[in-house]
Amino acid sequence: MAEPPPPSPEQKRKPVDGMPALQPATLAAIDDTQRDLIILSRSLDPALYDDDTVSGHLFALIRRQRHSRIRILIADLQPLRQYGHRLLALAQRVPSFIEIRLLAPRHRRENREWLIADTRSVIYREQADKSQALTAHSDRRWAIELAHEFQLMWDVAEQHPDLRRLSL
Repeated sequence: MAEPPPPSPEQKRKPVDGMPALQPATLAAIDDTQRDLIILSRSLDPALYDDDTVSGHLFALIRRQRHSRIRILIADLQPLRQYGHRLLALAQRVPSFIEIRLLAPRHRRENREWLIADTRSVIYREQADKSQALTAHSDRRWAIELAHEFQLMWDVAEQHPDLRRLSL
């Protein structure tokens, strides 16, 4: 699916250009989440996700919603292995709330990235290496379509041992 579906008449999608605008949009989506947050990302872009503020907002979501669920799919594990990542550390601290999986080999060329809050709000980047995005606050149709695509990838993704920490 190359193009997002057109918005319904009552929906508004806003372009976001540049990391200074993308990070506040991401934090707002996290803060707006009531239960389910999903993220599809090449390697959890450090400029966006490897940040104490993002980790803090995710942890606040977990604290305020005991039944929250955060699922993250990544295509490239190497940067996380090599440099570490705050979201990986958080996922290892609270594995009952946050799960990170490695995309199946057939999906690893995926270059789109998105974050979906409660199948309602979307932050969508057509190209992972660019900081241009579209945001939609209440576009359920688009969010459900992307969440369905995410679920298909999630079902065949790997639970890689480097993404979990074994507690003894």
